[in-house]
Amino acid sequence: METSSEAKKSLSMIVENFPGLDSQHRRAILLAVRQDSGHAKMLKMSEVTEILSVSRQTVQKWIRAGKIKQIRRSERSIRFDAAEVEALAFHGMPTTTEKEA
Repeated sequence: METSSEAKKSLSMIVENFPGLDSQHRRAILLAVRQDSGHAKMLKMSEVTEILSVSRQTVQKWIRAGKIKQIRRSERSIRFDAAEVEALAFHGMPTTTEKEA
């Protein structure tokens, strides 16, 4: 029987070689495969920009607009919840609605 680590490696190989899967969705699936089920996976800014195929400035704009949450570890270190980034990769940025009157 395969261990969890071996199963993740096998699944990663399948996803890497799956025909017709675009790079953004491939990265999102691989991110989900790598996550440990018991712990929230945290991502660096560089990982977020790569997964979402956007610039650092775009992510910073989304932070200021409250569209994505940052987790500040120190003055110079921020992280992002991998599940939130994965949701954005699959479903896109939620649209803002006007205030109800």
